[in-house]
Amino acid sequence: MSPDGKSRVLRSIQQKNLADFWRLALTPRLNWSLDNGDTLSWQSLIDFYRNVNWGHDHETAAPEDASQYPDNNYRASSHTGLLRSDLSWAHRIDADSKLNAKLGLNYNKRETDYNFYGYPLAKNQAFNRHVVSNAIDSSVSSSGKYLSRFRDDHSLALGWDFTHTQRSETRSQYDLQPHDTKIDTLFEDYKANVRRVAVFAQDEWDVTNRLQAYLGLRWEGLNTETTGRLMVPVQTRSSVWSPVMQLLWKLPEQEKDQLRFALSRTYKAPTTRSLVPRRYTANNDNGPNNPDFQGNPQLLPELAWVPTWRMNPIFLKTACSACPPMSSGCRT
Repeated sequence: MSPDGKSRVLRSIQQKNLADFWRLALTPRLNWSLDNGDTLSWQSLIDFYRNVNWGHDHETAAPEDASQYPDNNYRASSHTGLLRSDLSWAHRIDADSKLNAKLGLNYNKRETDYNFYGYPLAKNQAFNRHVVSNAIDSSVSSSGKYLSRFRDDHSLALGWDFTHTQRSETRSQYDLQPHDTKIDTLFEDYKANVRRVAVFAQDEWDVTNRLQAYLGLRWEGLNTETTGRLMVPVQTRSSVWSPVMQLLWKLPEQEKDQLRFALSRTYKAPTTRSLVPRRYTANNDNGPNNPDFQGNPQLLPELAWVPTWRMNPIFLKTACSACPPMSSGCRT
């Protein structure tokens, strides 16, 4: 479909893509059993990744249907390093009470160098776009649950969930038009922070030996902050109270099979990548059918009621929530 939406466009595109990559990953894990009965578990992921891509597009179309650069080449290289580490602690307070806690750290750095060469129909000097970018994502998280039996068939559960995520990103773009010696430049740098805190309390009730019910209340608060050289700082705050309801039925004469029904409200925070207004450009034929992508620093969390049915080993899950639009194509 043409950009005006009134006519059809027919194009035949031949593509050739090559890739070369190298990867090293380590996953160490340690477990400790302490003298007092406590257990500690540490696991990590160390991942290094290097990738180089080359590509060429050749387009055949009528002159009035051709894209801006019917022939184009690209070369992209990226280096990524990831470090993720989790520490879990299980502590038995007494015969009726226990505490489980977890601490997590995450660090991810990506560096990318991208070159695009686009040739118009006349096949004269190419348009060249060179983009150098890097992004650093880091986060710290903590979660835990305290469980205490206060009656033969009732247990009180109290818990927390905290996450602080930060993203810093820079992008430098250099455009050289055909038959021109002047290089157009664009420099962007952004930072985004997402802080999420959640606490909950629930009653875990053993109705029968095979039927369990969970009823509780959860509060979740979210704070986002986005800053950058080319923008006015943006902050958002939001929070929600959500009920927690769940039924678990262990099937008769079955050791592991169980049927679970739950009703909850999901509160999905926006990712730092979706908050940063860093542009991912479509280098050829930019338009409604092939748009640029840019984050929105004013995004709010997605809130939805989610009924869930689950049977083990058969899995069935239905959910209704607002999903963000998806984009495709090469962006730099």
